[in-house]
Amino acid sequence: MRSVRRIRVCDALSVKDICGGPDAALGTPSAGGKFHFFAPPPHKPELADMARFMVYACSTGGTLLHAYLHQRRRTEWRLAWKQLRQSSESCLPHRHHRCFGGCKLVEAGQHQVYPLAEHPIMGIWRAVKAVPHFYRIFRMAKQHFETHRPDAVVLVDYPGFHWHLAKAAHQRGIPVYWFVPPQIWAWATHRVKWMKKSVDHVFCNLPFETEWYQKKGMPCSFIGHPYFDAMSQQRLDESFIYEQRSRPERIVALLPGSRGHEVQDNVPMMLNAARLVHQQVPDTRFLVAGFKTKQAEVIREQLVNYPELPIEVHVGRTPEIINLATVCLSVSGSVSLELLNASLPTVTVYKIGQILFRLVSIFKHAKYISLINLLADCVVTPEFLTNKDESKPMSEQLIAWLKDEPSRLVVKQQMQQIKAGIARPGACQRAVEHLLSTLQTRGKAAA
Repeated sequence: MRSVRRIRVCDALSVKDICGGPDAALGTPSAGGKFHFFAPPPHKPELADMARFMVYACSTGGTLLHAYLHQRRRTEWRLAWKQLRQSSESCLPHRHHRCFGGCKLVEAGQHQVYPLAEHPIMGIWRAVKAVPHFYRIFRMAKQHFETHRPDAVVLVDYPGFHWHLAKAAHQRGIPVYWFVPPQIWAWATHRVKWMKKSVDHVFCNLPFETEWYQKKGMPCSFIGHPYFDAMSQQRLDESFIYEQRSRPERIVALLPGSRGHEVQDNVPMMLNAARLVHQQVPDTRFLVAGFKTKQAEVIREQLVNYPELPIEVHVGRTPEIINLATVCLSVSGSVSLELLNASLPTVTVYKIGQILFRLVSIFKHAKYISLINLLADCVVTPEFLTNKDESKPMSEQLIAWLKDEPSRLVVKQQMQQIKAGIARPGACQRAVEHLLSTLQTRGKAAA
């Protein structure tokens, strides 16, 4: 009797995203946001096992993780499947890929059906407007559950869309795993009840997450954060770094976020803070890390209001800019882990509208918005979750670090201590091993 081994993987890399997923045939999340269907490959009678994956993603915020997983997917999953094959005498999976996703998947040689990565959603009204669109996606996913039943569904972050997907899979008797779980410990914590009803196991990325889920009675295991897998493989552009370091001024990094609305809401305040810093510390200049060319153009248009400011906007240079900077002003997001990895003293900001700000004050349970402070359980780096212009207090902190080297080094040392407790590469491999081990156990039990 031929054993059919199928896994369906859904990936979204932040609570700000709609849905997401790994390159399932290879077991790894895809870059730039994707929604993938993997058509069943033609099988040969002699093959004992076949793998099929379906991937969903709409996030561009997890580019580092995505890029790393694309780079490593063949090695890690072939090793994992080799171990499985040795015990079950099966073969490596054959796979055909179709994607609803972004340019990174196209670059990886996959056929793009729909550019879903162009439509990340955050905020109440944006989500409401997107309901019909994502309802159609949900119907497609359920249909795929019926026509290509998987052995497991692996979700990555985003609770909004994935609650429904998890419920649909659970109702069909398909095991559900959550890799990079949603930050439900931060707000609307009652949602853990929904998770317990539809999810079999959670792969936790942060130490305090594991403790929180265990207290709630949710089966989980700590595997570490996949961002440190990505960062261990980073290769910086040395020519760019050399050119920047040949100039004498100290560099202040400005990281305005990866989403259009984040740039629109936060950049004016960040530029005003940069102007205040430069007035007090003239030997500084500013590098802005634009995520997309279109966003960089928006930022450059605003620079006409700051002709005296020595500032450059670069696209695709976030790691290099972090490496070059003395201090940083950053929009809150997954980039916090890159900043932690570099131990770069950072002021974190996130500006939102008045209505959303009031709702956050009601539903938010986490003490902090920065992962650095959450990991430390105290304020190591200043943060501003706000609905108004906070450029003055933000600039004052940056100025203090630039004028007082010992105070900046204290923060840097604190960040290094936090990093030492969490920066453990191998999260993706540990998740792969756990998943395949569980599937193998289930297969033996079914036999």
